[in-house]
Amino acid sequence: MNSQPQNPPKNLPEMTLNFTLRTVREWREFLNQTQKTPWTQTFQYAIAIAKVAKQSTHMVTIDRGSQVVGLVAIQVSALGPFQSVTINRGPIWLKGQDTEKNMADFATALQKVYPKSVFRRFRWMPEWDAEASSTLLTEEFGLKKAQQSFETSWLNLTPTMEELRKSFGSQWRRHLSQAERSNIEVVVDTEGRHLDVFLRNYDLFKSKKNFVAPDAVFFKHEIETALPFKDAIILWARIDKCPIAGIVVMKHGTSASYRVGWNSPEGRDNQAHYLLVWNAIELLKKQSIETFDLGGILAQDQDTKGFNTFKLGLNGGHFKTEFFK
Repeated sequence: MNSQPQNPPKNLPEMTLNFTLRTVREWREFLNQTQKTPWTQTFQYAIAIAKVAKQSTHMVTIDRGSQVVGLVAIQVSALGPFQSVTINRGPIWLKGQDTEKNMADFATALQKVYPKSVFRRFRWMPEWDAEASSTLLTEEFGLKKAQQSFETSWLNLTPTMEELRKSFGSQWRRHLSQAERSNIEVVVDTEGRHLDVFLRNYDLFKSKKNFVAPDAVFFKHEIETALPFKDAIILWARIDKCPIAGIVVMKHGTSASYRVGWNSPEGRDNQAHYLLVWNAIELLKKQSIETFDLGGILAQDQDTKGFNTFKLGLNGGHFKTEFFK
């Protein structure tokens, strides 16, 4: 988050949450005005949550007077008199609005809409650095930390491809060179022609590796919602026309995310994922995507299988946030 301006304007209009229904097109236009957007603040994620977790999502604009300054997706579910309210990696701010004052005013507006109640379970993971958010939300707003955090790495895509490659770790570059010398063919699909095959391979890979992640049904809803807008890109690695690995990257505004991938023994031997991500970066840059969320990393004490090695080798900017309640 940017530091608060030294002389913020006086007598700013009150910040309010606007629950007016928005179309997918309207929301996508708002996202194009943001600087960094996580996948959890998109319509495709909201649809997947609704289908799988049975939670409705309010796509809310954050207004200061008549001006939209930010966005937030709020998941809500109810059982009798009890209500569950969740914000997962939000709010997000339009360019130039990412200030400490706006975050504090948002927290005030949020508490007006969802005041504390014994009938309400409230959980909020702000898209804001964990240390800064902890000070504001615990000391000024009386929220408590929950026992859950999230870490990821953001890659800045504005440098040239040559500059990006030079910035990667030496081991990452070696694996990429190995993949480029192999017989791998990279196939790009923006229509989801073989999505079911991709997701079957993912489910098998997930079961074999025994890691915690959404299942194929969740990703199917998310990807199918994004495909009509060309916001989902499926990349396959093939040798002799046979798939050996695959990834899906999702676009949202000027950002994109690594959402899901799978591998095979032949894919690992040929370092297929390095070539797939490198090709994805090139595609995203051509479409004016500025930042790439690498899809989460594990805490160091939890990374017993080396999942972080691949993502951290890209030398992106580390980001950590926490849930508050």
